[in-house]
Amino acid sequence: MIFCTPSLGVPAGHATAVFQREERGQGGMTSPGAGNVWSIMSVDAKHNLVYASTTSNSPDFFGGARLAKVPYSTSVVALNANTGKPVWHFQLVHHNIFDYDAPSQPTLTALSASYRLDLINISCDYAGMKKCKCAVIGVGYLGKFHAEKYAALANVELVAVVDSNLVRAEEIAQALNCVAYKDYASLIGKVDAVSIVTPTKTHYQVAKFFLENGVHTLIEKPITSTVAEADELIELAKQHQVLIQVGHLERFNPAVIALHNVLKQPKFIESHRIAPFTLRGADVNVVLDLMIHDIDLLTHLVGSEVKSVLATGAPVLSNEIDIANARIEFANGAVANVTASRAGMKKERMMRIFQEDAYLSVNLQDKSCSIYRKGEGEMFPGIPDIKMESLEFPQGDAIKEEISAFVDSILHNKPSVVPGEDGKKALAIAAKITAAVGA
Repeated sequence: MIFCTPSLGVPAGHATAVFQREERGQGGMTSPGAGNVWSIMSVDAKHNLVYASTTSNSPDFFGGARLAKVPYSTSVVALNANTGKPVWHFQLVHHNIFDYDAPSQPTLTALSASYRLDLINISCDYAGMKKCKCAVIGVGYLGKFHAEKYAALANVELVAVVDSNLVRAEEIAQALNCVAYKDYASLIGKVDAVSIVTPTKTHYQVAKFFLENGVHTLIEKPITSTVAEADELIELAKQHQVLIQVGHLERFNPAVIALHNVLKQPKFIESHRIAPFTLRGADVNVVLDLMIHDIDLLTHLVGSEVKSVLATGAPVLSNEIDIANARIEFANGAVANVTASRAGMKKERMMRIFQEDAYLSVNLQDKSCSIYRKGEGEMFPGIPDIKMESLEFPQGDAIKEEISAFVDSILHNKPSVVPGEDGKKALAIAAKITAAVGA
């Protein structure tokens, strides 16, 4: 990266961001005397950082730039001040969001971080950029959201939606100004990428067709019905040099992203995912419907192979397993106790993580995290002092972030955030849990 000597002038024609970073005192609370730190950065078309400066002064230090608090967002998009078109975009983690605007420079919405900025993803999308031509296969409840997110992205052209119910497809297509098809084979030669949001049993067949025709695929979880099918799709993607991304949405949960800064070596993890019963997802058991989200997170956070699985469960409201509990032991010694139920009266998505120096309570539903650490002193004789830090995150839009990451990987030749191999790994563990329940 190229660093320039800080000055009051920002290079014209570059994407520019201004951030306010809160300096925090003990317990993670803002200290009245700590003050705020203002930072400014600018990048060029090749992602080089061409300008950076930090000051504890007011934002007027930056040439009278207008800075105002605006609603939360986890996605940062810079707009060309003259054309209003996207120039670049990246994702950040944390609290306050500010809008920066200067007469001769691009504008953007920026998300600041408490004592840190986590740069998750960066991509330059200058005017005249190549757009990714996309389509959605299956526009039921979830597929409709996929189509809406593609249509909202500046670096995407939503070409079509496909559904076996043509009336439904035409309804969505009319609302999003694209074409409707009943047969997904009609898309060949017209698209670069597709989202496959169809029943699980059809994932393999539909994905195989598109991969063989050189089309990038985002496949809703679970990747397929069997591990063997997943293996074949992964090999096809390699042969045809296209991407697979699997729809494990919790990877894009800001509370999960924030864990990477504090997670060291988890010793024990407990998760609960409870939801009322719905017909959506009822084509598979609760392990593949709900628990697989936490299985993917566990393998992602622990980073070790599974050593053994013990599980129990039962059907409650359907002929499939509706509640299940599994004990998963990893090769590195970590242990996870995972519960999933679709026979609840309310929604709950909690994960509790224990490691040598901390206990982390993560509310995946509310996007918040409480971190408890052992302090230096004692609370009472023989009882160590406990320091607690609470983090709350904007609700955000996980589906939009997922699709944005998928498109970004395609346009910039980067690996998938959730590759087919990760989807296969989660599926393989889910299959072991299902088999253990049935044993």
